Amino acid sequence: MKYFAYYISIFVVITILVSLYIVGSPQHARQIRFDEQRISNLQEIQNNISWYYDQNDTIPEQLTELTTTYPEGIVLTDPETGKPYEYMKTGETTYQLCTTFNQTQTSSYINRPVPIKIAAGDSWYYTVGRNCFDREVKKSITQEEMIHIDRSAIPVPQEAPIN
Repeated sequence: MKYFAYYISIFVVITILVSLYIVGSPQHARQIRFDEQRISNLQEIQNNISWYYDQNDTIPEQLTELTTTYPEGIVLTDPETGKPYEYMKTGETTYQLCTTFNQTQTSSYINRPVPIKIAAGDSWYYTVGRNCFDREVKKSITQEEMIHIDRSAIPVPQEAPIN
């Protein structure tokens, strides 16, 4: 009976260790959640910079200008450290967003749908440590501009013949 309890104890310890190895520690999961939140915040900042550009024909000099224009819900600080995200205007329509990540991205959870104003080529892949994302805004097409688009150059889909 004494050996049975000993083997059960060893089995329980091994099961816990294997579970932690497969799933990861709670600290590791917490770090991943912080990294996911960082990317979500940066995507929202990027979206707000695009909207700011549409309204002002320029991008902000500092991120804090977004809070006066779009005060609801924009998060400009790291969820773990509380430090502001780094922003640098690098040109008339270009800028850089930087932050520090806990982990290297190992899955595609970052490739979830993002707002349509974000260009398809914008990658959010990151590695552990400080990462910067170079971005460029493009003016949205207004309804007036849509009226003046030459539609003759746009191919019209043809229905396939039925056999």
